[in-house]
Amino acid sequence: MTFVKRRFQQDDTAPADLQALGVEERRLPTGAWDWAVDEEREASFTQLLSATSEMREGDYWYALITVHSLAVIQINAWSSVQIGDRLHLKANFSQLPSNLSSSGEAQFRELAHEAMKILSVRSDGLLFVDTAHRS
Repeated sequence: MTFVKRRFQQDDTAPADLQALGVEERRLPTGAWDWAVDEEREASFTQLLSATSEMREGDYWYALITVHSLAVIQINAWSSVQIGDRLHLKANFSQLPSNLSSSGEAQFRELAHEAMKILSVRSDGLLFVDTAHRS
């Protein structure tokens, strides 16, 4: 199965309860917003507001949810890498589950890369450039 892009309205039930997973209410987008959802792998991915509640301040923030685990990804909006004919955005994890193994982290990277290809209109995925921060 692969990720599918879905638009959820504010009144719809989102694929994951971000607040229950620890995302602050002020970081939740209001109104309609897009998710990348992979029902078979029980994974979902969506953009968050920054800590200042702005969508565009140079960094983009995304939440990757698998089963009941949350990873938060920071993407520098002005930094990308051309690999062949594909444009990848530079990214790093700002938050990962503390009990995640290195193979689990690799899986999170792959899921985030796949999901970004579905949501982004300007990139072909992510290139992780930093080590993760465990929470």
